[in-house]
Amino acid sequence: PLAGRAREGCSIQPYPSQPALPPAGRLWVNFREPMDKVRNALVILEVVVAVLLMTGVLVQTPKATGLGGTIGGGDGGLGGGYRTRRGLERQIYFTTWVLTAIFLIVSVANIWFNTHFG
Repeated sequence: PLAGRAREGCSIQPYPSQPALPPAGRLWVNFREPMDKVRNALVILEVVVAVLLMTGVLVQTPKATGLGGTIGGGDGGLGGGYRTRRGLERQIYFTTWVLTAIFLIVSVANIWFNTHFG
């Protein structure tokens, strides 16, 4: 309740941002700053990969009109919505899967950094 006083049995002190001097005989190294840079890079990378992944999904050509077209009512003689991908369509499809894997890896790395260095 009182901001400036320590409560009975509690020895919480305000944490200084940096100690004045390193311990005798030891070199003081700030490990927080490089980890903050890695964490920021992971967040930026995750956003960029997410935007690319959304773009890849939206650019893909729809094969059928919903679930009914896939099961067998596909219009245009495509054999129920199933056909092979060729050329650029195939490249976009596989690139989307690669971006999905990269997004998963970056997301797990981001969670790991936040739990271990956050």
